[in-house]
Amino acid sequence: MDTGSDFVYMPLLDRSKILKLAEELPPTPQILSKIQSCMQNPDSDLNDLVKLIRMDATLAAQVVRLSNSSFYGGSIPSENIMEAVQRLGFREVHRLVGLVAAKQFMGAAAPVYKLKAGELWEISIIRAVMLETFAKAVGVNHDTAYTIGLLHGIGKVVVNQCTLEAGLSFYDEVEDGQVSPELEQRILGMHFGDIGGVLMECWKFTQEVILPVRFQVSPFDAPDQRVMTCLLYLSTHLGDQWRAEGEADPFLVEDVEQIYEITALKENDIPSILETTAERIEKIKSEFNF
Repeated sequence: MDTGSDFVYMPLLDRSKILKLAEELPPTPQILSKIQSCMQNPDSDLNDLVKLIRMDATLAAQVVRLSNSSFYGGSIPSENIMEAVQRLGFREVHRLVGLVAAKQFMGAAAPVYKLKAGELWEISIIRAVMLETFAKAVGVNHDTAYTIGLLHGIGKVVVNQCTLEAGLSFYDEVEDGQVSPELEQRILGMHFGDIGGVLMECWKFTQEVILPVRFQVSPFDAPDQRVMTCLLYLSTHLGDQWRAEGEADPFLVEDVEQIYEITALKENDIPSILETTAERIEKIKSEFNF
């Protein structure tokens, strides 16, 4: 790959191509978006939830199977989707659908990012749990935070697919294997956060979800939803530290003081949040085998 300063790359991606790719993907994220709407609608009931889940047979089977796991403590197994939904309720079904959606899209290897099968899904779960815990601490919607955390990296799936199809390798330009959003922007015309934002719009998510995904690498540029966007940025950096080293230090996060100011997080809040997050992640990992 020519890396000279005078070389001009032809962008590989634009909105129309992303939307075309979105049409080929499973419907689970769209169902997740509708479940979120149901949760916020006081007139919705469990029948509405069951109808949504039945739109995807694979999803319905996974929800029934997972509802019977020891994670949810059921002594009498659910035999169908209605029984599973009645056992779990809106919030836990939302969480399960999110896990299934994330695994559908991010369970495969992503060689452009040097990630083996299952690693992108693992990263997404860690960030989802951490972001949800931060959201609870500062009083923003933690259900929305969980969804954002699970799906924030969906743009990387598109980056991986398009660059491999085009016969490109980012490795030619990076010494440490860490592909930067700036490099993606230069080569593809968009970075993974922009791509994720387009997908979220296509799947009819609200701006609560779209903006944090889109501005996750530059949270201070977000025109709205800045608290959630900053929390996602913080969760990304702390989650990566925790995954690599088993611990995390917020002082290593760039602009952390500004993030504290925007989110109203306190420095002494962080240790207990990280401890809670680690406990929940370990429980999920043991149950779902990742």
